[in-house]
Amino acid sequence: MYMINHANPVRPRAGFATLWTFRASAALLGLFLIGTTTASAAIGDWQKGASVGSAWDGDFATESFRQSLRDMREAHANFVTLVIPYEQTNIHTTDIRKRGYAPTDEALASAIDFAHSIGLQVNLMPHLDPADDTWRIYINPGNRDEWFKNYEDVVLLPLARMAQEHGVEMLTLGVELGAMTMASSNGSNDWHWRETIKKVRNAYTGILTYSAQHDDPNEKADIGWWDAVDYIGISAYHTSGLGWGSKSVEELRDEWKRWYDSALRPLVTRFGKPIIFPEIGFKSVPNAHVQPAAWWWGGGYDPQEQARNYEAVFQAFADNPDFKGIHWWGWKSDPNAGGEGNEDYTPQGKPAEEVMRRYFGMGEQAETPQEQDSASSAASSDAVSSSSVSSVAPETASGQEQSSSSSEQPAASSGSSVSSAAPQAASSSSQASEMAVQTSLPSYLQRARQRAMLRQQRALADMLKKLQLLQPFIRS
Repeated sequence: MYMINHANPVRPRAGFATLWTFRASAALLGLFLIGTTTASAAIGDWQKGASVGSAWDGDFATESFRQSLRDMREAHANFVTLVIPYEQTNIHTTDIRKRGYAPTDEALASAIDFAHSIGLQVNLMPHLDPADDTWRIYINPGNRDEWFKNYEDVVLLPLARMAQEHGVEMLTLGVELGAMTMASSNGSNDWHWRETIKKVRNAYTGILTYSAQHDDPNEKADIGWWDAVDYIGISAYHTSGLGWGSKSVEELRDEWKRWYDSALRPLVTRFGKPIIFPEIGFKSVPNAHVQPAAWWWGGGYDPQEQARNYEAVFQAFADNPDFKGIHWWGWKSDPNAGGEGNEDYTPQGKPAEEVMRRYFGMGEQAETPQEQDSASSAASSDAVSSSSVSSVAPETASGQEQSSSSSEQPAASSGSSVSSAAPQAASSSSQASEMAVQTSLPSYLQRARQRAMLRQQRALADMLKKLQLLQPFIRS
């Protein structure tokens, strides 16, 4: 059906349909999920990712960032979107530059290479905003030729060259630049973007997409050059018509299906391209479904609202052959971000992360039979009704993380006078106590504690290694 110019970046593992059927069979009693072979196969072929921005220009090269990516990968993501921020003075100017906290080229290259090393594919996504915080969709300079030249020279072509050099799988050309993309805004937009895309393709051979505004203005439907990219990308902060108040997963799911049929399916039919969501997200606050893009909304911590919305989106698109992936907005570079009381978009340490983990895990092959058994046990014990959100995860984190920990901890040399036996014994005792406490906790909190324990183990191992290096100086 689709005219795709480049190979699908997702390489699903063999045997995933049979595996998910096995896992789902253990959870059928009372568990509402779409665990059919068809849905599992569809999700197994998705881009399954989340977006990460840098807190400062060297953030992407830090160990904390790498740990955050390990956590994302452990949640069965196969993609990470790296967000690179740019700015121009205001909506009328043509000057474009990196923001002060944008990753340096060295930090960005480090992030790409590390992501690849742990099995994550990469999407590079530039965010251009006016420095005065006006919404980027209103960028509309007087000299459009100069603006496009600067956008190419400062943003797209450098990213395209880095993407090509480091084997990046996808490049998002821009996000919500409405007045610079829509045919109704300016008649030259179509020509400008086609010329820009030609230049990018000369430098980069991977997949191209663009992330268009979902509604109001209806940027996605007013772009005439979707045929020039590989995926129709949507910043899918769809404004729900369901109104205020808590809604069931079924109500939310049906709203997303209705929106797809009325707003997105016509684009697939017209351009012959599949749909992808380079951005989508929900805050952990009441009524987040009403206006997901409202980053300023508060109202108190409501993790189940976020989790229900995650569940509804997955259910709405799981068996849709025209849908090729999802990149959840707001995963933080800080591995300790999120958690209890955090109202922001990140799913880290919240029930939404367990929903993400469960669906992203569909179609993946278990590492060992023991992991299959633990997944079945978790599914059976955590089954919930169809109107609530399950916290079941297909695989437990502890086995994977302990394996990662053991491979990364340096071993003390036999001649060392610094013994690790006592710290290891203390660590084992502490872990036993922790596990006793965790048995009464929700699974997402158990995982958060397991991650904290793993970080403590790594810190202890690093300290021991440093002490070993200092021994010759101490002896002298």
